[in-house]
Amino acid sequence: MPPKLVHSVWSPRSAERSVAVQVRPRSHETASQPPSPDATKTGTRSGPRSTGGGPSSSGGSNASTTGSAASGRGSGPASTAGSRSSSPQARASRQEARSAKRGSRTIARRSPEATEPARATTTLPDFSAAALPGTRRLCQDGPSVNRLEPVPLLADRRPAELLVHDEAEPCPYLPGRVARMPLRLPVRALTHDELDARLAAGDRRHGALFYRPSCDGCDACQAIRIDVTEWTHGRSHRRALRRGDSVLDVSIGPPVVDVARVALYDKHRFGRGLARDDARPMDSSSYQRFLVDRFCDAFEIRYHLDGRLVGVAVTDRGADSLSAVYCYYDPEVRDVGIGTYSILKQIDVARERGLRYLYLGLYIEDCEQMVYKARFLPHERRIHGRWRSFARD
Repeated sequence: MPPKLVHSVWSPRSAERSVAVQVRPRSHETASQPPSPDATKTGTRSGPRSTGGGPSSSGGSNASTTGSAASGRGSGPASTAGSRSSSPQARASRQEARSAKRGSRTIARRSPEATEPARATTTLPDFSAAALPGTRRLCQDGPSVNRLEPVPLLADRRPAELLVHDEAEPCPYLPGRVARMPLRLPVRALTHDELDARLAAGDRRHGALFYRPSCDGCDACQAIRIDVTEWTHGRSHRRALRRGDSVLDVSIGPPVVDVARVALYDKHRFGRGLARDDARPMDSSSYQRFLVDRFCDAFEIRYHLDGRLVGVAVTDRGADSLSAVYCYYDPEVRDVGIGTYSILKQIDVARERGLRYLYLGLYIEDCEQMVYKARFLPHERRIHGRWRSFARD
């Protein structure tokens, strides 16, 4: 009978011993063992003793053999003693039957190797083995993405979420409008497939939080993605790639926070007019919460010009997709076009890894900072809950 798994423990840091419990059938459920030849001669059965009374209730000895019937005594201790003294072979057979009965009630602990439960493990992207296509040089500075520890997950658990914010507030994209963007916090790390499902449903990520525009009477925000299997670089895209490849050094690593990144993020935000009038400079803890904290696999693409960091593109990794979380760059490096170049690089990375989609976030027709995404054709947009294709003219 195969072991029945009733309890298992799995720790994200180390595999704890899994305990499987095997309950064998009770004595009345087991088939009686065939009597031994010696026991047959003495009339003794080798099965477990009956709990009832009567002439045949004790050790199973035949009354004509032991003489208990002739003495007028039925069942009971006397007849039991008589059956036990019948022969050494019969006693050995009864001992074997009692051992089998006790064994049928034991609970066996199986080794963890034999009973370890199936589990899902997040697999981190492997980008350290090869350079990005078309780049002049790939520097792998900082810790490799492959050295990050995977997060073991119980395969049968669905990701629960906590709703941490759901209030109407001024729209950050369209002045004069009211927005509603509920913020949800996962309670555990997401698998690649779970991240894909969220992206396909229109979710975006802000640090450890996920959100989806849910504004009453407004559908201006449309999730947009590129099917990289159908994508071909146009003439302007090829020029942008050649221009960037000629001057930029590209490297990939895990998202980190340091003084250079915080300063570059602020330079991008204030230099391109993306900050509110009352906005204050970013600090390290705010940067950490926005671009480093996460519940899914992520990496950053780093762009260096003459050894100086001039751009960073934080990117999430799903089972079948990449998601461009946020890209910031030095606005003074205008001739390179790092924003366009970064999207084209993410397309190439997704294609090299055999992925299908690159999610670009939200497209908003009336928002100047978001409208550029429509230039990447063909693409798909999520409108009224369905993905619609937009082709080149």
